[in-house]
Amino acid sequence: MNLLRFVFIELWHRKSQLISGLLAITLGIGVIVSIQSISVVSEKAVAVKLDNLGANIMVLPLGTGIDDYYAADIDAPTMPGEYVERILTSSLQGVDNLSQNSPGE
Repeated sequence: MNLLRFVFIELWHRKSQLISGLLAITLGIGVIVSIQSISVVSEKAVAVKLDNLGANIMVLPLGTGIDDYYAADIDAPTMPGEYVERILTSSLQGVDNLSQNSPGE
């Protein structure tokens, strides 16, 4: 009796153990693949949402602090439009979208 024939006879006599072992291996691989897929899709979704939020930068006029920003009124000094243009044309990473509010908007 050769080794291969002996293996097949053992598998034939232990069918339930073979099936449960193969099922456990298949389910384990399926769980790992599904978790990996969910992780990749979630990372892409978070990246898209962060890109849609825009750059995390606030440019204030000269002489204005963050405390003044929240207490500022309409007569506060305005920032020249070329500052925004400079930021847009710079090579700063993450500056994709920028909104510019003109006085009176």
